[in-house]
Amino acid sequence: MSARILRLRRWLARLALLGLLGAVLVLLLLGRDVRDEIQNLARASSANAQWSLSQPDMELLQLIQAAQSLRIGDGSTADLRRRYDIFYSRIRLMEVMPFYPEDLDLPEIRGGIEAARAFLSRTEALFDGTDAALTAAVPDILAAAEQLRPRLRDLTLRSLQQRTIRGDAQRETLRVTLVRLISSSAALLLAVMLVVLALVRMVRQAQLQNRQVRAAHARVRAIITASQDAILVLDAAGRIVDSNDAALVLFGLPAEALEGLPVSRFLGPEEGSSDAGPLPEPGARLVRVRGRRGTGEGFPAECSLTAIESDTGPLRICFLRDISDRLAAEAALVETRDRALAGEKAKDELLAVMSHEMRTPLNGILGTLDLIDDDLPAAQRRQYDRIIRSSAEQLLRHVNDVLEIARMDAFRTQLRCAPFDACALMRDIAHAQQGVAAREGNRLALDLRDDSLARVTGDGNRVHQVLLNLVSNALKFTRDGQITLKAFRNAEGDAVFEVRDSGIGIAPEDMSRIFEEFVTLNTDYNRKAQGTGLGLAISRRLATLMGGRLEAESAPGLGSVFRLILPLPPAEPHLPAPALPQDRYDVRPLSVLVVEDNPINRFVVRSMLAADGHSVTEAETGHEALGLCAQEGFDLILMDISMPGLDGVETTCRIREAEGPNATTPVVALTAHARPEDLRRFADSGIARSLTKPLRRQALRELLRDYGPRQTPTVTDDQPARVLIDDATVREMAGALGRDVYTSLKARFEAELTEGLRLLTSQPQRTGAEMAATAHKLAGAAAVFGLSALRAELVALEDLASTDEAGVPDTTLRNIGRLAAQSLQALAALEDEDEAA
Repeated sequence: MSARILRLRRWLARLALLGLLGAVLVLLLLGRDVRDEIQNLARASSANAQWSLSQPDMELLQLIQAAQSLRIGDGSTADLRRRYDIFYSRIRLMEVMPFYPEDLDLPEIRGGIEAARAFLSRTEALFDGTDAALTAAVPDILAAAEQLRPRLRDLTLRSLQQRTIRGDAQRETLRVTLVRLISSSAALLLAVMLVVLALVRMVRQAQLQNRQVRAAHARVRAIITASQDAILVLDAAGRIVDSNDAALVLFGLPAEALEGLPVSRFLGPEEGSSDAGPLPEPGARLVRVRGRRGTGEGFPAECSLTAIESDTGPLRICFLRDISDRLAAEAALVETRDRALAGEKAKDELLAVMSHEMRTPLNGILGTLDLIDDDLPAAQRRQYDRIIRSSAEQLLRHVNDVLEIARMDAFRTQLRCAPFDACALMRDIAHAQQGVAAREGNRLALDLRDDSLARVTGDGNRVHQVLLNLVSNALKFTRDGQITLKAFRNAEGDAVFEVRDSGIGIAPEDMSRIFEEFVTLNTDYNRKAQGTGLGLAISRRLATLMGGRLEAESAPGLGSVFRLILPLPPAEPHLPAPALPQDRYDVRPLSVLVVEDNPINRFVVRSMLAADGHSVTEAETGHEALGLCAQEGFDLILMDISMPGLDGVETTCRIREAEGPNATTPVVALTAHARPEDLRRFADSGIARSLTKPLRRQALRELLRDYGPRQTPTVTDDQPARVLIDDATVREMAGALGRDVYTSLKARFEAELTEGLRLLTSQPQRTGAEMAATAHKLAGAAAVFGLSALRAELVALEDLASTDEAGVPDTTLRNIGRLAAQSLQALAALEDEDEAA
């Protein structure tokens, strides 16, 4: 009975919907009729049409009056012709008016139009003729006009009468249509209200039934939901028919997606188990199974099964528990134990290696210091200085290797991707290691025939670090042999850097150990190759960090091959011009405050600064530094971070807050803290930059170049030789533009350079702004043609002219002129060399 009622309700709803659609269609049709009737009514009652129908009669009367005036001598032929033209236009306008077809059948209208056309046909030639002929024909024109006048009057009156009758009929039709439209709208509104009432009643009944169903379902659901384990209700075929919230969370699927699926999709036997089915037998003890979440992720679980009978047939209740956390805790305990054992072993290996590797350079430092005497000859003192410096750098490398491993273990190593020249990088490494190779009778060779790596994007510093480790490692184990450095792109488009040596090679059983930390393959005290065994471990980790890999091939006595494979995409077509090396120290003396609690470190920094002519003020604590900053302004503040009492960060904050003479003075941190979070904390306090201890003189000089004003730029003969031209830039530009275009641009550049140098040297009243603008323009042009040294001097000249009120010495300008001539000669020589090749 209930099903029949539901079917009847559905049919009633469909009929109601069809009725509503029919009513809407009727309203649309009636609306269209109303629109048509309104348009017809507007056309019938048009004021413009009535005016057009009455005008021909009026204009004919004016034409008759003009003809009579001409006949008695008071008028003119021109006035008569004008009146005729107006009448002619009114008749033509009336001809094109939209008459109803039934109107044209009336004799008054048809006869009037035909009479008007006949009049115009008889008189048109007279009005187009001479004035004499027109004057002579006036009586005939008057006679014809008088005959036409009653016909036109009948046409006008009859047309207006027809329009009036038709307008009344159309208004009556519109009224009837509007009445029908209103009646239909009211009927439709009533039908809609009835349908809405019926729907409201049906919705209320459905809500009542839903509440009853939900109440019954909630009672059953409460029992299942109370369980903390996942519960699945399965039918006889093993399909899921119900589940609790814990099961939905466990499998990561909504209830509607879970129900109806076979349980074998989510549960299976444990790996390695001999059970064929996914579930145990009902009533069995807890068994280990393998679960699968909706995402496909597997997890271990424990399962038990219970069978019940229901009205729809036999059911099975599956109780399931995820034991991932328990197994993970057990695995974590095992891993913690293993790591503790491995840590003890690594510590022993570290102590065994570092005790020798660090004692060796320390012995060199301390032993050489004992040999230094005030009366030593200068040459021998310099030799001792080199030994101390070399030993200290070796010791620093060992410390850096250990710290690098620690940073990688803590996931603190960051990449800084930027365009760089990978071929130039390999050339630099080969050049830097030539001396080391020569001492052992080795020869370094380069194979850079693939120039696609000349401009790539990546972390050039990390690539340099890995390749330098590989080359250094090859040099350690090669005597009187050859080390070849090769770079190319493989078929997959990755960059491949290959370091091949002809050294002693590596045994197959040791290949799996060479990338482990503190592994040197020979830990005896009589080994020739020194090292901590961290270089290859660091290199492999860096390769992985850069998205690549490090591979090795070797055989005893046949040498080794190490390949660094990295995804280095090509850089933009034009790399930024590399910064030119500073060949001299050209910073004017600065006033520097050194805040450092360690007297030795304070002495080292003061000595480095004083040796370059800077004025140094020392402060041992943060409070002492605050007092000095309140009394005197400094050009730069070097701030130690770790100090007792008031540390460097807090001291910097107070200097900034005091708004004294050093509120904006650059503060540079001297610290052993180089972690990213430390650097961010320094920057938040107002510290501009950081220098990591141990402090090197070159790093300090580079810092002072950034913050200190430069000396006057000069080009002298005794300066070290610099690279005048970037050959790669020139050749790339010539190849891209073509020889003819390049030659034309070069000639234009030479003319602009000559004129610019003339302006710089020949105008006595030149201002600093004018000189800076000229130098800026010439520096840009020099950079385009790869004149690196000239560009650097022009940039320095621009800075000096913009900031130095004392002006630019003439010697500086003459030196720049001489450098320009040398650069152009070198450019010409390069072109001759390319043409000869």
